[in-house]
Amino acid sequence: MRIGILGPLEVRHSRGLPVPVGGARLRSLLIRLAISPGRAVPVDTLVADLWADTSPAVAGNAVQALASRLRSAVSRDIVSREPTGYRLSLQPAARERFRGSAL
Repeated sequence: MRIGILGPLEVRHSRGLPVPVGGARLRSLLIRLAISPGRAVPVDTLVADLWADTSPAVAGNAVQALASRLRSAVSRDIVSREPTGYRLSLQPAARERFRGSAL
């Protein structure tokens, strides 16, 4: 899995095939996790980053639902729930940031 976050978000399977990640908030969650690779991002931080001033009433559940959708879109092995938040687990080469379709 490769994730490009400079320019338009681009996610590619290890075989180079594009992986669709639909929805602005879902893409935002993936980008937010990708800028802190290998580290758990606290739920409160995700809520603040994803919803700014209009956080949902049950913010923790909203993040959990988004993370579940993200796991379904990319892979259950890549997005994990940690005691302190959520973590994106990718090999270092997969975290490289690339522009457009250049891999």
